[in-house]
Amino acid sequence: MGIRHSLADWYEAHCEEMEPVKEAKRKALLAFKATPGPILTKTAPLKSKTGEVITDQTKQMQRWGRALSRVVSDGNIVTVTALDAIPDLSVMEELDHPPTVDELSKVMDCLAFGKAPEFDGIPSEVLKSGKPALLQPLHDLLCLCWE
Repeated sequence: MGIRHSLADWYEAHCEEMEPVKEAKRKALLAFKATPGPILTKTAPLKSKTGEVITDQTKQMQRWGRALSRVVSDGNIVTVTALDAIPDLSVMEELDHPPTVDELSKVMDCLAFGKAPEFDGIPSEVLKSGKPALLQPLHDLLCLCWE
């Protein structure tokens, strides 16, 4: 008997016991989705300048945008004392050289299957499976970007 078959049998045997749990979970999810609330709820609710709690997500984003733009636009002053307190590190000149074909090959070998594509939208399976044909063109492109 396979694992899937035995799990299905167990579920069927305990279906009545599981029904209240499933129903409670369903109700909790529906309540969560139906309840408007601030995007960030770790501390206090997000409030307007007048002190009113903001529950509309669009207004929350606008409020956060205004607050963050003030933080970003405030000038940062870096003193000579602060700069002197940063320890000098040795220069790693090997990082100036573009990656080798072998390094790229090792990276492609380490790609995991079944993961969501990154920003480029290319699944890792495509890159890993197509490695023989893609390795050199990708390396050439990587070196152009590196320069």
